Amino acid sequence: MKNFRIRLKSTLQKIMKLSNGLNVINIKKKSQNILSFFKTAKLYLLSFGGRKILSENTHWYFIGLYVIFLTVYILCPTITIDISEPKEHFVENALRLVGFQGFSDTTVKYIILTTTKSLGLILSFLSAIYVFTHREQKSISPSMSNGTKKNSLVLFVLGIVFGSMLIGHTLASNFDILMHQDNYLDKHNLYASKTLFFKILIWIVAITFTIRFTTSLIKYLFFSMSVDKMLRKSIEEMSNNIDFLTEFYNKPCFEKLLTTRYRNLHHNIESIFQNLKFIGDHNMNKEFEENVNSFSNVVSQLKKEKHTYNIDNVSSYLLERDKEHFQDIYTSLLRNTLSLTIDLYKNNHFNKGKKLTFLYFSLYLGSEESLRQHFILSLNEFLDSLDTSNERQLRDFLNGLKRLPEEQSLIIYKNLISKLILKKNVEVLTNVVYDFKEHIIDNNNQPLPSSMLARVIAMEKKNKLKSNAILILLQCLIKTIEISQYNITGFLVKYLVTNFTGDELNKAYGTLRNTPKAFTTIFEQYKDYILQYNDNFDIGLGGLNDGTFDYCCKKMCILIYGQQQYAISQKLWFVKDSAQFHTPFVLATEFESCTYSNYVFQKVKSASSSYGLLFFEDTTIMDDIKQKMSLQTTTA
Repeated sequence: MKNFRIRLKSTLQKIMKLSNGLNVINIKKKSQNILSFFKTAKLYLLSFGGRKILSENTHWYFIGLYVIFLTVYILCPTITIDISEPKEHFVENALRLVGFQGFSDTTVKYIILTTTKSLGLILSFLSAIYVFTHREQKSISPSMSNGTKKNSLVLFVLGIVFGSMLIGHTLASNFDILMHQDNYLDKHNLYASKTLFFKILIWIVAITFTIRFTTSLIKYLFFSMSVDKMLRKSIEEMSNNIDFLTEFYNKPCFEKLLTTRYRNLHHNIESIFQNLKFIGDHNMNKEFEENVNSFSNVVSQLKKEKHTYNIDNVSSYLLERDKEHFQDIYTSLLRNTLSLTIDLYKNNHFNKGKKLTFLYFSLYLGSEESLRQHFILSLNEFLDSLDTSNERQLRDFLNGLKRLPEEQSLIIYKNLISKLILKKNVEVLTNVVYDFKEHIIDNNNQPLPSSMLARVIAMEKKNKLKSNAILILLQCLIKTIEISQYNITGFLVKYLVTNFTGDELNKAYGTLRNTPKAFTTIFEQYKDYILQYNDNFDIGLGGLNDGTFDYCCKKMCILIYGQQQYAISQKLWFVKDSAQFHTPFVLATEFESCTYSNYVFQKVKSASSSYGLLFFEDTTIMDDIKQKMSLQTTTA
């Protein structure tokens, strides 16, 4: 009974703790939602209230200001009580003391009219500055030149200036009326100023606001002339937009605001890269590096968590919530980064190009399948634009590929190797093939996990990657045979025999025979994940010719088998004493029912001097090949 009570008490305590925890979580979540709602609602009112008044209804904005200023001025009371004689003497003495002897209504009226008329000169001056700075900024960054802040500030200043001019001229008219009264000469020389004292204060306030905001506008216009400052501002705005979108209170009533913020974010991205291009072209190296680093830090926000809002990954959260909106932003990031990278390389800014290439590969977001598809599609576009004959460009690209998961980069390596084969660039191809092996195969020679299940999964992944790598190399080898690139054919044959066992080559060749079109489209590996897959949207890489595939496979079998047997007979350094390595390539099986075996053999033999393979000089191996092909062998 006692044990039962102890257990019951323990269970109740756990339930209470869990209940308290849930209450705390619920309260925290509700408070976050309320805070998010108020932030979103505030920005909604500021964005659409201000934008509708200033940009969409500019005429009503100026009419409204006119009515407001006029109403305030008219409602402002006049002072009708006469000033006592001692006070008049006090004012006169005070003015005389500060050097304003003879100060009268005429002087006040002159100041008001002169100041009001000078506002017209200020408008002319502002328009000249605006046109000049706008043209300069548009030539650097067209996206930034139409910034809403600048346009809103210009309209606001215009409204204040027109309002001040309206009050000034009205006030001067009031002075004229009072000063032309019949009994004005009998009054104090500041009679009109005293009567219109509060209206003069209204005018002074309007002039103060005019000076304040005109100065702000001039500062902003000259600020917009600094590329570095505007670039930093765009990066800061982009960071703020990402933060806001993360905290956005997602309801249908705020859908318009969401669309607007994504449009602003898109403009931020465009202006950033337009300014970076200008800085890069004008060799502003320090500013370029600093701003690229700042931009990289902002982009890294997409990969981070946000515990305040229980978000594990910002990019996944935004993609799930906003779908096409976020996909468009991600595409814009990739497109703009790629465009600037290619432009820098073309203009021989190799260090900046390297920096941008690093930034480009940091944009890989592996959290979602659709984002990976967008990146691979963009990466293939990068490869199409890459000057593969330029070693520095290619090295930066290959270093970037190594930062990607192995399975994501297979198709890109295949495309790159194929391009180098078509360009007959053996030297560069050699480096790329060894990089391919280092990244895809050697990179997976890491200690296996201790868990049995994890070990099995890791081994399965490792073997699959290796098999796919060999399959791609076999496809490329067949392509070289198809287009008669003998020296590249010889290199790939030697490379395959040197680095892989006979058993591995046979398995990969079996896969090739069953699926000859594997790795021939960009999205091939994603077809199972894409709900609305469209073959027209995919990009083909130029596969193997169906008509010559079988013929080229047979020629390849002769070459690989011959080189394999030659390596074993010569006991070369890479030969391993294992059954897997010594497993012969499938030559005999390939020619079992072939009716043109002799023709294939003679075609291979006729180009023997071009392959760079020594087994052609070994009669024993050549006889062995003919025997496997059921051809007549030479007599000793």
